[in-house]
Amino acid sequence: MRAARPRRALVHAAAPLDRTGGASAWAETAVRALHAADCHVTLVLAAPARTGRLVDALTALDGVTVRHPHAEGLVEGDAPLTVAAAHRVLARIDGDHPHDLLLVRGRAVAAALADDGALRGRLWPYLADLPWNLDGFTPRVQGELRRIARAAPVLLCPSEDARCLLEQAVPDACGKTVLLPPTAVPPVPDAPPRTVALSPLRLVHTGRLAAGRNVPEMARLPARLAAEDVPAELHLVGDAFEDDDAELADRVRRALDHASGVVRYGGHARDAALTLAADADVGLAWRAPDRAADPEPSATLPEFGALGLPVLLNRTPAHEALLGADYPLFAATEDDAVSALRRAAREPAVYALAAARCRAAAADFGLDRAADRLRTALAKAFPVPTVPQSARALRLVVAGHDLAAFAPVLRHLAALPGVEVRVDRWPSPTAHDEQRSADLVAWADVVVCERSGPTAAWYARRRRARQRIIVRPRRLEPGGDVVAADRVVVPGPHHAARAAATGWPAARTVVIPEAVDAADLDRPKLPGAEYHLGLIGAIPSGERLDLAADVVEELRRRDPRYTLFVRTRLPWEDPRVWARPDERAHYELLFRRLAASPSLADGVVFDEPGRDTAVWLRRVGFVLSTADAEDVRAAPLAGMASGAVAVVRDRPGADTVYDRRWIHRDAGEMADAIEVIVNGGRWEQERRIGAAQARDARGLPEVCAAWEELVRGA
Repeated sequence: MRAARPRRALVHAAAPLDRTGGASAWAETAVRALHAADCHVTLVLAAPARTGRLVDALTALDGVTVRHPHAEGLVEGDAPLTVAAAHRVLARIDGDHPHDLLLVRGRAVAAALADDGALRGRLWPYLADLPWNLDGFTPRVQGELRRIARAAPVLLCPSEDARCLLEQAVPDACGKTVLLPPTAVPPVPDAPPRTVALSPLRLVHTGRLAAGRNVPEMARLPARLAAEDVPAELHLVGDAFEDDDAELADRVRRALDHASGVVRYGGHARDAALTLAADADVGLAWRAPDRAADPEPSATLPEFGALGLPVLLNRTPAHEALLGADYPLFAATEDDAVSALRRAAREPAVYALAAARCRAAAADFGLDRAADRLRTALAKAFPVPTVPQSARALRLVVAGHDLAAFAPVLRHLAALPGVEVRVDRWPSPTAHDEQRSADLVAWADVVVCERSGPTAAWYARRRRARQRIIVRPRRLEPGGDVVAADRVVVPGPHHAARAAATGWPAARTVVIPEAVDAADLDRPKLPGAEYHLGLIGAIPSGERLDLAADVVEELRRRDPRYTLFVRTRLPWEDPRVWARPDERAHYELLFRRLAASPSLADGVVFDEPGRDTAVWLRRVGFVLSTADAEDVRAAPLAGMASGAVAVVRDRPGADTVYDRRWIHRDAGEMADAIEVIVNGGRWEQERRIGAAQARDARGLPEVCAAWEELVRGA
């Protein structure tokens, strides 16, 4: 197979690149990381470059082109590009030489490009301006983000919290998000462990002096610390204050003009700013109190941390995740800042702890890590075929009413060169647009029916000569709807044996496991996850929610912190389940038990199903699989890939999917295994072993390659 060619990336600089600040630093990061990931990059400036602070260094990189729309006459005047102007300029530049991807920062520009049909499927937005909580995702914001998510194969997010908020609020984003936090660029040399200097304490702030940056409050810090017998200086590396609020701008200028102990350097290129910062004792990334819920970590934290500097900043979920809830230099108010800095100056152990935490946090924010993340996303978005292509593009139809489990494979097949994919989504197992389905029959070379049943039967009755039909059944039951299929796909050898026993043609049965997107599922666990059990899917009764309740009830007798989270539709929400008298009787008895038991009433939580499984699994430390039969679903393996320890009920075929270490005879043995792992301090070790096994057994790249081979008929 031929090697992947370098991808062409078009990047929009959302801010002037001759101004020190987070947005200009992001543009430099994006260009350098894409370049390191083997892309040819074209950077489009948002405003005329009045200095060469960043532009000159980027232009010097082989394979990087910087476009100057104002100088090239692509836009009139010298004002920064508006959203509409940015759309016109980017579309013009891309139209001349089409790019593989367009990387833009912010919702406004991304939304404008998402509505451009010529750019759909190539948009990679960096969503740094998401709402800070779910309440902020109003219908208007959700609609805008839904349009963006549907137009974009990749959505870049600055933090895990921002990523999870987006996936919870906008299901279309699930499976597309890639973490790309602020990056320390250019790389800085390793600094030795620091000890604080008291003659004086040198504070440093880099970046633009703008609203929300606590500039007047920072300017007062040297005088206030001096009053506490802590000599201090404030070193400001950044451009003069610019803001639409003239009154606020004047207040900041007056504060700086009248402050004592403030040294101002003006704007500098990023590497020069870091050189100046390296001589300081404490970095300042402290913002106004209304920034406390910001899901994006400070862009200067990794840079200061790489220099060995401790950083004064706001307590936010993102910062707590990086530095720990007990980090000593969190500050909300000016009094908090003075108190924290005084303590750091006077207590060497506190200073050393803060410096060590920041240095450790910076380790995952280097340019090489950003390039690795983008390289992985590029490989997923632009797969290299593993099977030789035919002269004509293969026409593939994927049909069914529930394509969620097949979605990762479907995205891979649709991204392959030489494969044209169309989807026939049925609103229900029996309802569909017959004319559209008939048109697709006439068009397709290959039809994949997700689940057996009416969809497979409808296509089988109308198949054309030399047309291949592949069926992926949901349950292994006797029936004629798959007999006409060229291939029947089952997830494992146990299922293949069961299929043969029901009379399905063994020669046409293919084993391809259910895919697990380990890269997407591998996310940090939330505090307390080791006491949280998870069960995905609790209907029909054969999933044995009653046994899962037995497990958590036994555990709660020993430790009330254990809780069972059940992500499922409720039985009365499924007409096929609720219409069966035996099913209804089973659940009525079970829910009476859950309500009557104080332990279970407080220890079992039901969550609605959704596409944000990766978000939900962050709270789960043990994933249960209590079903009577080995099912085709990959839910327990998805839990393992997320870092949850599998607890599997012994049943026929379980040992063909799971290592025996995860399999237990009954609810009591399952509870014992969980308690031993937690109390023995083995949870971290066991979950890493399980994650590696899930990744190796059902990794998405290997499963996608198997499907590619199958649909091409190789």
